[in-house]
Amino acid sequence: VNSIYVGLPIAMAIGSQAAQVLRRRIGRAQTCILYGYIGALALGAMSQLTKYDDLTMWQIIVPIYILSSAQHCTRPLKKSILMDYVPKKTRARWNSIDSITRFGWSGSAVVGGFLVDRYSYSVTFLVTALMQFMAASLFFFLVPIVNIEPPRSAVAHKAAEKHDDHSRPLLDEAKVDPGMPSDFGPEVGASGDPHQEEQQRRRRRQTSVPT
Repeated sequence: VNSIYVGLPIAMAIGSQAAQVLRRRIGRAQTCILYGYIGALALGAMSQLTKYDDLTMWQIIVPIYILSSAQHCTRPLKKSILMDYVPKKTRARWNSIDSITRFGWSGSAVVGGFLVDRYSYSVTFLVTALMQFMAASLFFFLVPIVNIEPPRSAVAHKAAEKHDDHSRPLLDEAKVDPGMPSDFGPEVGASGDPHQEEQQRRRRRQTSVPT
């Protein structure tokens, strides 16, 4: 039991980071569906372990139990979808409504206790797995709505191109006319050779001096 309490938060943290990477490849809604199905299948597998005496070892139960919590790794993604697709002025209201889902844990505990007393833990796990499977399937309605975010490298490349497009006109305006004098050195003419231009200026001065 202690190993589960220690390992479960670590596994959920790793799963959440993996979900952040996966969402840029397949999308946020698709990631929620995938993680929801993994959790539901793992919970359904737990409901069948009592039928096989050889499969009740902790080496099998603990990993399956950890996988059954996979759907909890997508909480940040679900919250981000909610905040992105509701009007700003009603975000507080929807956030409050979303917090009501925590009440479901208390209600499900009552129903779960009834199922355990009436049937068994296996039936409780199986019913919960079916509920999670249906809940994950509802995200299919969001697939055509929630856009897939591009990878970070593509976003950075696009931002760099946009910056170059904005800076190029400024650079064109800042180009110095070759025939104009420069404050940082000798006058540079069309030839581009400062020594030659210096000699030309000296000749002009000599020819302009009255004899």
